[in-house]
Amino acid sequence: MRLDLRMLVHRMQPRGRTHRGQFYDVTDACGDSWIQRGLWRRRRLSGGRLSLAEDLSIEDPLGILERSVQDCWNDRSNMSSENSMSGKPQFDDNAVISSAMEIFWRHGYAASSIDQLTTAMGLSRSSMYKRFRDKDGLFQEVLSTYAQRVLKRMSAVQAGTKRQQLEALFHEFLPRDGKTARPPGCMLARSCTEMADLPPASQAVAREGVMGQRAILSKILREAVARGELASASDIAGLSWHFLGVLQAMMNLPQAGATSGELRRVVELAMLAWPSAPAAAARQRSGERRSSSARPGEVGMPKRASRNEDRS
Repeated sequence: MRLDLRMLVHRMQPRGRTHRGQFYDVTDACGDSWIQRGLWRRRRLSGGRLSLAEDLSIEDPLGILERSVQDCWNDRSNMSSENSMSGKPQFDDNAVISSAMEIFWRHGYAASSIDQLTTAMGLSRSSMYKRFRDKDGLFQEVLSTYAQRVLKRMSAVQAGTKRQQLEALFHEFLPRDGKTARPPGCMLARSCTEMADLPPASQAVAREGVMGQRAILSKILREAVARGELASASDIAGLSWHFLGVLQAMMNLPQAGATSGELRRVVELAMLAWPSAPAAAARQRSGERRSSSARPGEVGMPKRASRNEDRS
């Protein structure tokens, strides 16, 4: 059913004039600006306002506006089927966020359109705006949820020693042999590459997620020091950045063609940065001192075995 524009438009008042034409601010009876909602494409082309060109009659832009109003009215009609008697949206929040996550994860923040997001979530625009406020609000919740899932997965990895735990953590994020439905790469890393396009609140969420990953790695290293598995003088701050880079390599290099076997070799080489355990280092230093104290040409006598030692 077509709607009469005059029934929906509450206020259409001029907002100034330039050499390009007259600018209008159009607001409906509910106080929603159609410039912000329905005419966003035209809004972007005219610097944030609806531009009515001087050489066009008023009927032309009103036709455009009427089509936009019709679309938004359809959104509101759909909204009624999503509301309960209490007026709260009836949908699975986790499912909606997971669907939006796949779009943002695969395409990035800037390239993900409202149409893609609402289609994936199964929501109308008005439902999305009511629940998440705008695209920025949706992205913040999605990225925060992703970060929580990754950090929970990292924290769940356990092993006999802290060194083994760290290696197992890297192996946990190696690409699986079978194809996965998840988009490739790390969404946090992807978001960091888009920092210039992210609003400040989303930038903070991205940084907090990456720092959460580093905090887990730092905790493993500090516990290794406390257990005597790692030298007390170890550079925990530097090692945590080093191992964070290794973790990101596990998650992102498969997109560049790195195989699981090649990445396992990367883990082996990366673990060479783990300082020797204090006991092992002490034994090595002791052996070096005994070798240096022997006179030239003198052969050190073997240590006499005790009664309890195996002489075989």
